[in-house]
Amino acid sequence: MGSPKAHAFKVASKSRDEPGLRIATGIGVIEPGSTSAELTAPPKEMVAMQREIENQARRWRLGFKIGAGLDPELFLFGVQSDIGPIFSRDFYFRPSAEFAFGELTDMVAINLEGAYRLPVTFREGRWSSYIGAGAGLNFIHQ
Repeated sequence: MGSPKAHAFKVASKSRDEPGLRIATGIGVIEPGSTSAELTAPPKEMVAMQREIENQARRWRLGFKIGAGLDPELFLFGVQSDIGPIFSRDFYFRPSAEFAFGELTDMVAINLEGAYRLPVTFREGRWSSYIGAGAGLNFIHQ
C-alpha cells in the first residue's frame, strides 16, 4: 500500500458586493511538479452548500431606528428584527421594541408582527409587496 498523494488546488474566484466575500468560479488540481492547472466548475455539492449557508445567514436580520414624534412630542429609538422565512417561504416574523421619551410622556412599545410577502414580487429583489399584521403592547406614562 502506498501513501496517498498530496495535491494542491488552484481556485479561481470573483468578488461579490460585500467586501471580503468571493465566489469560486473554477477549481483545478495542480499535479506535483506542475505550475498550472486546468480549471473546472465547482462541484454541485459545493455550490449547494454555499447556497444553503447564504440562505441560513439571511434568516435573521437586526436593525435600529430613531425618530421624533409631534403629538405628543417624543424622541424615539428602537430595535427591530426580521426573522424568516418561517412556516412558509413567504412568511416573516418581525418583532420590535421602541422606547420614547418626551417632556410630558414616556412610552415603551413591544410589537409582535408578521409579514407575508405577496407572490407578485421578485424573491431576490430589494423591494417587495407584503401584507402584515400583529399585536402591539404600548405602555405610556404621562
